[in-house]
Amino acid sequence: MLKLAAAVLLLGTSTAYAVEDLLQGNFDCGAVAQQYSQEIGQAGLISPSWQTALVRHLQQYKNYPSGAKSRGEEGVVQLSFTVDRSGHVLNRKIVQSSGHPELDNEVMSMIQRAQPLPPFPATMPQAKLDLTVPIRFSIQPASSSVNR
Repeated sequence: MLKLAAAVLLLGTSTAYAVEDLLQGNFDCGAVAQQYSQEIGQAGLISPSWQTALVRHLQQYKNYPSGAKSRGEEGVVQLSFTVDRSGHVLNRKIVQSSGHPELDNEVMSMIQRAQPLPPFPATMPQAKLDLTVPIRFSIQPASSSVNR
């Protein structure tokens, strides 16, 4: 069974917040938002509901390249980008490679396919945000139970 995992590291002016997305089929975005809402709310930078929407949105566009999967390639790609209020990605770059070009290329394709990202809610007054998104690609052995 193939499982993908990602974490989103949202960078404000002076504080970083991490949201881990374990993607094990029963991901609870509400629990993640609640877990980080106090810190995020205190900083007033990032709405927890927007953060959850961003994680879900990116996951819809992430694919594990078949060639990389067949070769057993795994890794984390650190993608930095700037997003404006309407969800358009203004710039993007890989700040740390996974060590596998096909995985790195997929992350750059993913962010392109995912546009526009969720727009900022009214509670987020910023014109734009700088974000760093660690995207994890991992192949897990097949489990003995079958989920249907």
